[in-house]
Amino acid sequence: MRFGQLILNGRTGLGKRIYDLMRASDVLYSLDEIDKNRIGAIAHSGGGNYLVLFMFVDKRVKLGVSSCGFNDLIDTYNYITP
Repeated sequence: MRFGQLILNGRTGLGKRIYDLMRASDVLYSLDEIDKNRIGAIAHSGGGNYLVLFMFVDKRVKLGVSSCGFNDLIDTYNYITP
């Protein structure tokens, strides 16, 4: 629980990147010319990991494509599931 709070407040390396993505979304949402129902993102490698986690905590990005990054998360957390 505490780690999740630190991440959402940008207090870890991972949290800082997710926090930055949330602030970038704030900027997009403040612009009248942006269709807020059609915001998407593409990320590669480590950025793909950040994008997946970002989309988990911030539902404003409707579509995300992670290239060469998500498998690292699966391998990292695979030991939790039988």
